Amino acid sequence: MGLDYSYSQPSESEDYGGHDSSGTEDREVEDLIRRDQADLNYNYASTVQYPPQPEVEFGFPQTCYCGGRPKLATSRTVNDPDRRYYTCDNVNDGDCHVHKWWDDAVMEEMRARDTHTLQLSEKVDSLTFLNDYDPQLNKLKELQNETEQKLVRLEKVVSELAEKRTRNYYVCKDFKNDGLHIRHDCLTALEEELDCLRSQYAEEVSLRRELQFELAQMREEIKELKQLIMNRDNPNQTD
Repeated sequence: MGLDYSYSQPSESEDYGGHDSSGTEDREVEDLIRRDQADLNYNYASTVQYPPQPEVEFGFPQTCYCGGRPKLATSRTVNDPDRRYYTCDNVNDGDCHVHKWWDDAVMEEMRARDTHTLQLSEKVDSLTFLNDYDPQLNKLKELQNETEQKLVRLEKVVSELAEKRTRNYYVCKDFKNDGLHIRHDCLTALEEELDCLRSQYAEEVSLRRELQFELAQMREEIKELKQLIMNRDNPNQTD
């Protein structure tokens, strides 16, 4: 009573068309990849290549990323109607170009001007003591003249004592030759004093030269600051 079932394996021609299709599919994929790569290479070659440019500078932009000169345009968007902005003539070539709102650039410039003005003011304030330098120099000159006169007088005294070939001493009024009281040769003492005065005179001369140099530098800085302030107040003025 049992039924006789028989099975047969499907042939390659029934399910796979009689051949392996994986190789054909791989070739088709590789061909598509080659076409896409060729299109990319063509598009890249046709794109204008700009040299690298620095970032848009602070304030009003002077140079676009592509190297061109920025221009002002008016926004027609819903969010920023009639708002002025900096753009570039080459903005539609698909590359990166400058886009900066004009009012933002103005605010940056104003803040920069305020900071610069504050720095100039602080610099001028730091130089207000310049008027004190002249009295200091005059006082130092007087001290230098006094030291010079003392030096001349002392050199004369030392010279006279040396010619006399006499030995005078500074001694204590209660002097006893017991080694417990002062006994100092006058000529030696004067020579020591003379050396001290010479050192003092040299230091005063050096200090006066340093003050004169600093004074000249400060006057030059004030001159430059005045010129900067004039240029800031009159930016269109030419020499």
